[in-house]
Amino acid sequence: MNKKIKVLALIWDMGNGGAQQVVVNNLRYFKEDADIDYKVVSFCPPNGSKNDIVIMNEELNVEYVGYPKSIVKIPIIRYPFNKRVERLTWEKIIRREKPDVVHVHISELLLTTLGPIVKCDVPVRFDTLHSNPYRYKGRALRCVRRAFQKEGFIPICLNDKQVREAKDHYGISKYEIVRNGFDFSKIKGQIVSKKEARKRLGISDDDFVLVGVGRLDPIKNYELMIDVFSEVLKVRSDAKLVIAGGGDTQPYVDRAKAYEIEDGVVFLGHITNVTDVYCAADVLLMTSHSEASPLTLVEAQVCGTRCVVSNGVPEESVITNLVSRMLQDSSASDWADVVINGGYHVEPRLSERDYDLSNANDKIKQLYIDYWKKTNE
Repeated sequence: MNKKIKVLALIWDMGNGGAQQVVVNNLRYFKEDADIDYKVVSFCPPNGSKNDIVIMNEELNVEYVGYPKSIVKIPIIRYPFNKRVERLTWEKIIRREKPDVVHVHISELLLTTLGPIVKCDVPVRFDTLHSNPYRYKGRALRCVRRAFQKEGFIPICLNDKQVREAKDHYGISKYEIVRNGFDFSKIKGQIVSKKEARKRLGISDDDFVLVGVGRLDPIKNYELMIDVFSEVLKVRSDAKLVIAGGGDTQPYVDRAKAYEIEDGVVFLGHITNVTDVYCAADVLLMTSHSEASPLTLVEAQVCGTRCVVSNGVPEESVITNLVSRMLQDSSASDWADVVINGGYHVEPRLSERDYDLSNANDKIKQLYIDYWKKTNE
């Protein structure tokens, strides 16, 4: 190539979510790449997440903007002024960096980045759909549709299910598919025996352990997980529910208290080595209303953990014969029966190879190069 392509990836923060993990993977891959100059801009400052720590320790190319806000303090009018500051901040950064390619992560960020990207006339524009398209409504939906239908953004979908949803909800006709990539050798290198994992987490060898992994967000539907656990306890008095993920635990503590089962629920908060949780589990529960491409499910299967998941989880995330997928109208009692006795078995749609990290990174690099070349033909 005659020049190094400058890619600017935009994200709200570098927390512990799946989108942030993808960005960190890209940062590592492109760190010394001969063809791509890759930089990430996070609007929010570091918050001590595992990804912030990795970025600092590995000296990855991330600029933290620091969440600048308007000087307006009156609550009722502060919001629109803050949004204006966000747009002006993004425009200043994009003008300064002069990227050949801009890549937005988390579609809602288009509310404040779309205008600046168009105004600065960035040649190549991508947006990765890290969540279910149906979550966006109102102004956010109109903005995302405009980006894809009128402003030349290429949506990057994580699987075929998401493509169908994006076609329906966003009206896209052009798209690319890049599956989330995993460093399977790293995951496998962290696997320990169930006994050792439980020792590390302070869990009894005799417990029937259900686990939930992921941020404490309404989309994850932890209310249903608590309900399922209460039903499991009616049959398995030795059951324990262990939840690993950051966020406000109080709503779920209150729900457990209402069932008088709070002593059986353990909240670990955010932990660095989640592989221990998978290894300690008898069953992983994923009760989410919807998932785009859940990293947790693939990681758990690699660790050999049996999984029971909701209808909102794409079948393309099933890579082993360890997964049961519940029907949409399944009750908590139905879930408990499958957790204890099995059922609703899902045959693997893909394999580890389809989610290999090197394949995912190679594909995203080729997309940057191919689309940039098209603008210069």
